[in-house]
Amino acid sequence: MTSSGEEFYDIIHVNPERNLPAHFDWREKIRMPAAINQHTCGACWAFAAATTIETQLAFRHNIHVELSKQELVDCTRHASGYQNNGCHGGFPWEAFRFAQTHGLVDEHSYPYRGLDNEACLDSRMGGHQRYHVNGFHRLGLNAADEALMTVIKNHGPVSVHIMAHFDAFKHYRSGILRNIYPGTTHITHAVAIVGWGNEHGIDYWVMRNSWGPNYGEHGYVRVERHHNNIGLNNYVSFPVVN
Repeated sequence: MTSSGEEFYDIIHVNPERNLPAHFDWREKIRMPAAINQHTCGACWAFAAATTIETQLAFRHNIHVELSKQELVDCTRHASGYQNNGCHGGFPWEAFRFAQTHGLVDEHSYPYRGLDNEACLDSRMGGHQRYHVNGFHRLGLNAADEALMTVIKNHGPVSVHIMAHFDAFKHYRSGILRNIYPGTTHITHAVAIVGWGNEHGIDYWVMRNSWGPNYGEHGYVRVERHHNNIGLNNYVSFPVVN
């Protein structure tokens, strides 16, 4: 999963801003929809990608829309020229590539079913509004926290691949996960980082998961910063909406 699709995006270097705020959270700046449950379909990559695009549309254009995740599951497979495998995993940057080329319809028009090997229904979406991105990028391996923070603050949430196959993450309820798989490149899940903060002297990231609103802190999980915990600094990607 670490190499497929790399020809389709630019790996860029970000000069971190100075004097970044101690606290930043996109949930305080726009109305974000409740976290949705992907259920047994491994479409976390589609949910993470949709969150990043939705936030930029809301912030830059005052367009508040939930984008179709099922469209990404159905229409970005190998057979369509993409590198995704539907409910068996995928890459947010391939979702961005689809959104740049074709655009995405909203969730109401193409609702999430959590089903795999379904036909792409794009041909039936001719009369529906499509939402595009202008481009997309990825940061290099072990990107600096400050680089992620600069992108999140200036563009919006970023999608990250992480190691999530352990009990403390799967059964997380609240608090800050600390000292877990620092620097790992073994990735099993994708989420969107929507902000950061500090609690009792511990710096943390705020991640939006796709396991429903009853997971963790209303669908979100906090993970300690500074140590590339669960490998979150390794595979960072984000769209650009002008």
